[in-house]
Amino acid sequence: MATAIPPVEVVLDLSTLSVTNTREWMGFARVGTCHVPKIIHEEMRFLHERAPDPDLERVAREFNRFYRDCQWHISDAIAHHPALRSSSGEALTKRNRIGLAVARCAYGLAEDNPTHLVVLVVSDRAMMQRIYSMKVPNLCAINGAMLLQWSQTGQRPIPIIQKIQEMRISSGTRARLAVNASSSPRSTYIQTSTRIQSNSEPRRRSPVVHAPIASTPNWLPDVISILTALAALAIAIAVGWYMLSHSASQQSSPQSRLWLAAQITSS
Repeated sequence: MATAIPPVEVVLDLSTLSVTNTREWMGFARVGTCHVPKIIHEEMRFLHERAPDPDLERVAREFNRFYRDCQWHISDAIAHHPALRSSSGEALTKRNRIGLAVARCAYGLAEDNPTHLVVLVVSDRAMMQRIYSMKVPNLCAINGAMLLQWSQTGQRPIPIIQKIQEMRISSGTRARLAVNASSSPRSTYIQTSTRIQSNSEPRRRSPVVHAPIASTPNWLPDVISILTALAALAIAIAVGWYMLSHSASQQSSPQSRLWLAAQITSS
């Protein structure tokens, strides 16, 4: 499911305000919440009283009237970054000092609102390159012409579209890490408890299954005894009969031989 478009926080520089008018300022609110860094608000009040340029004096006068009834915010947010430091040996003019303060304000808003897209509107290309070199997922920079077209047509500039995609990727990564972090302790607990259970419980042996033994009838031993006795009696009778038969045959043998001799002689 696609992530919703993040809220947009627009940070306006003096260079953007000085080339636009009240009607166009009102249109900026269609893009997002507009912020004027505190240093820009103070500069506008200063120019309203003693501007060296009539055009700047007119812009400052219109801004002070417009600001009383608009929903813009004066922001005192500030955050420091190595890319937003003044170069060593560089002459820090008032314009450079204001530009760095505005960029630090935008960076501070991005740090305070990580789920919002902070858009710094500035005409200084060197400052825009500094912002992009910071590689902050929810911070980008565009010029005044891009903001004006965005507010009038509703079509987001390409840098805005790219940053929204980066925020979606970053948000998806954080969500996956949060899910993994919340599920990892639970998995560890389950594995640990299972390991403890296997060590503490004795191993159960499977029961030994014996083959069923057929029960012996109570009358079978008596039958076997009777049959054994009868067999012994039969053997005894057979032996006795054999002995009697053998003795009788021995007694009749001499008479048979005498009868046979007499028959031979008479013949």
